[in-house]
Amino acid sequence: MAWIIANSGEAYDGPTHQIGGVTYTGATRTADSRRLILGSAPEPKPVTKPKPKRKAAAKKKPVWIA
Repeated sequence: MAWIIANSGEAYDGPTHQIGGVTYTGATRTADSRRLILGSAPEPKPVTKPKPKRKAAAKKKPVWIA
């Protein structure tokens, strides 16, 4: 199991500290600390092949124009 930043879902492997049973990033309490949750790191999404563009239909000339 790894630490994950709660709001962004990014994996975190640095120092931590605990306040009131909640784990935060960083070794000390700072304004930059983020709440952590214990879980597995998110797996990257598979790369998908882009679909080919559709060809535009050929324009037909109106019959009434000579």
